Amino acid sequence: KQNLTETFAFGHFLMDVISYLSVEKMVGRLPIVIPLRDGRTIINHCGLQDKTLEESCQTTAEKNRFLERRAPIEPGLVFAKRHSLVNFRIEAEILVFISQTGMNLSQAATLKKGEFRFQSDGADVLVYRVYKGRRGGEAEFAIFKEYAPLFKSYTEWLDALSDPDDDRLFPFVYPHKIPSKGAAPRFQAMIGRCEILEIKYFRPLALRKTRINWLLRKSRDPI
Repeated sequence: KQNLTETFAFGHFLMDVISYLSVEKMVGRLPIVIPLRDGRTIINHCGLQDKTLEESCQTTAEKNRFLERRAPIEPGLVFAKRHSLVNFRIEAEILVFISQTGMNLSQAATLKKGEFRFQSDGADVLVYRVYKGRRGGEAEFAIFKEYAPLFKSYTEWLDALSDPDDDRLFPFVYPHKIPSKGAAPRFQAMIGRCEILEIKYFRPLALRKTRINWLLRKSRDPI
């Protein structure tokens, strides 16, 4: 039996990451600092060296280059230039998705983007895929109703930032290699940050078995 206090602490952490990394924050000036509800922060340099201007810049030209590399960027460049932060949010998204649907990781990792419709079913919401304006047949998955607006928000985030030709619902970025079809993420960004923050990391299998609605228990309280 897993400790529910630790489970909810992890859930709160995931929600803090998701809530903060909006489109506006993803395109903003570096470093991007994520505030957590416990008062701590996560600083993200997106691969650029963590140096102050005084340490790294000897001339005005160097200082200008330093500032230019950390300046706000266009939405269409986020997945290419800030892929480490993109992967961090998508890792958080797929872990929350698994906790809310009970779906296994391999199945979730192969889901496609698309148009969805939502139908209430008691405490749950059934999610159907819409094909060319036609209502889908069987529900693709069921989610807690509190998660429905978050799932919609995530798909809007993808539409604003990701490659429109990439049909993956969880489009992890692999800058140095092409992964095999349906390859599941290894959650390196999430595990590394949990170790630094001393937050217990829960694997997808543990979240799937639990299917706890931490959204209902005020884990979305303002930071």
